[in-house]
Amino acid sequence: MKGDITQAIRNMPHALKENAPEYGKTAAQATVLMLAEHIALPVLESVTKRFGVDLVNRKNDAEAFKLVDEYPVLGTLLTTGVGPLIEELIFREGLPKGLEKLLKPLRPKDEDDLNWKLGIPLAVLFALIHNVDSDQKEEKVTLKIQTDTIPLGQFLGGVFLWYLRRKKGFDHALLGHAVHNTTYLLLEKVLDSIDSPHSIRRQVKEKEKN
Repeated sequence: MKGDITQAIRNMPHALKENAPEYGKTAAQATVLMLAEHIALPVLESVTKRFGVDLVNRKNDAEAFKLVDEYPVLGTLLTTGVGPLIEELIFREGLPKGLEKLLKPLRPKDEDDLNWKLGIPLAVLFALIHNVDSDQKEEKVTLKIQTDTIPLGQFLGGVFLWYLRRKKGFDHALLGHAVHNTTYLLLEKVLDSIDSPHSIRRQVKEKEKN
């Protein structure tokens, strides 16, 4: 095992050079998805808000941005690197493989691994996890699911990342996730700097005032 890891590290520069075009495509796709979400979700939300339903968990996003503001290096590393790595290991690696072994006796013999019957439920779970808020009162921390928010962006992201994992491999899913979060972080920085009404920070502040 140690020899395999060492060999993989030695081969990394060659692998990166050889796969650079595909990595570039994945990064571009992730960027386009994030920008499309930022344009489309507010439009859809203008309809769902009439029923008291948001499509973005702004509180969670604002807390992530606050972490980056207070601890730039650590916050950025957690948001764009460590966080995506942990989530990909869970939702596109550990859980799928565990469930495949568990469900193998029930699956048709000709059914592909990492199929969409598994991918869609995992995308739903991925979205729901991002819809959990923490509420701290004194020394007690309570976790609760936001019932007035449908995390559509995270669900679409989960579907996209499953596609990358299934078609291109774990490395592409991780890259797509990291680029998506990085683009979101940079876009929010720009919107907040110009005091745009589309800034998540501004929207949260206005909601707290009301």
